[in-house]
Amino acid sequence: EIVSAQDYVPQNWFAPTSTWPVGSESVDRRGFLLPADIVPGHYQVTLRLYDPATGAVAETPMGQDIVLGTVEILIDDEG
Repeated sequence: EIVSAQDYVPQNWFAPTSTWPVGSESVDRRGFLLPADIVPGHYQVTLRLYDPATGAVAETPMGQDIVLGTVEILIDDEG
């Protein structure tokens, strides 16, 4: 189940993946908002690359969804 999603071009829209040389790396720091009613628990943060012209999802050596890490959502007992 997807609880939050964003579409964007890396480096604040200045580095579309179509301009990356094969085998290159890119670092991009992003924040994301979660819904106020999200259920506490562990969630995977994933990345999916796709062609914006066709919507075709890119295949990578790790599959279509690249797992970036896991976050834990806790209950705020203080409101």
